[in-house]
Amino acid sequence: MAPPSPVIQHAKLSLTSPLSKTAAAATDQPVARMCGKKCDRTTWLAADKPTVTAKPTTAPKPSTEPPDLLPYFNGLPHASNPREQAINAYIGKVKEHREYEARCKKLREQIKEVENDFETSEDHLKALQSVGQIVGEVLKQLDEERFIVKASSGPRYVVTCKQRLDAAKLTTGTRVALDITTLTIMKAMPREVDPLVFSMLSEDPGEVLDPALLRPGRLDRKIEIPLPNETARVDILKIHASKLAKHGDIDYDALAKLSDGFNGADLRNICTEAGMFAIRAERDYVIEEDFMKAVRKLAESKKLEGKLDYEKV
Repeated sequence: MAPPSPVIQHAKLSLTSPLSKTAAAATDQPVARMCGKKCDRTTWLAADKPTVTAKPTTAPKPSTEPPDLLPYFNGLPHASNPREQAINAYIGKVKEHREYEARCKKLREQIKEVENDFETSEDHLKALQSVGQIVGEVLKQLDEERFIVKASSGPRYVVTCKQRLDAAKLTTGTRVALDITTLTIMKAMPREVDPLVFSMLSEDPGEVLDPALLRPGRLDRKIEIPLPNETARVDILKIHASKLAKHGDIDYDALAKLSDGFNGADLRNICTEAGMFAIRAERDYVIEEDFMKAVRKLAESKKLEGKLDYEKV
């Protein structure tokens, strides 16, 4: 076999010399740093290969944004349909509006009560600060501000009324109170009210009235108000016993049967005596036994009272 020509040998050397130099450099010298550390050729060759890293799959995070429409009232079921959500939101707003409306109504009533109390207190303070008042009667209205008033002591005066007083109520025959110093109408009073009388009680046994008052054309008709029956006694007992602290059940029917012939005041006294029995027993509540003791005690005292029988006319 003939040796290759010099041209072919030179071409082979020119092609293999760069590859051999690169292989020698890779064999004799350490290669680049990977991840900040020196590595040998084996590590470099392993790092030269592509690696596939499996990433863990995670579930998508739930959205933290609220939905477009949420029910505005507690107790309404959550609906996925936008139309149902809108209906629920509307119902919640309507109920919320009704609650606010009820609160406003209650506040208006409270404001009205406070204003009435304030006006009453202001009138009482002015009455205490005034020197005195004269009771009189309006005889005639001269103009929008002046009136002729006849005092109960005798003389007549031309007077005016205070600004806060409604002049339309000061008609002829109206009883009024005059300031003793300025002779100004301070307030209008009902015809049956006398400011000098604080309390008045009366009793009519039935046979002390003057026969002239009972003749036809005057008090010619009598109205009988009988004692309460059993049903009415049960209702009256429940009304007066509602203010007491009770323990256990109360048999009001049995109390009504034992209280035959009692009037309204006697039935109220039953509840008062029941409370006294509870206090004597060192209790802060009444029981049925207290009511039974009270009705028996009052029934014994009722036997000593007289009874008037009226004949129906």
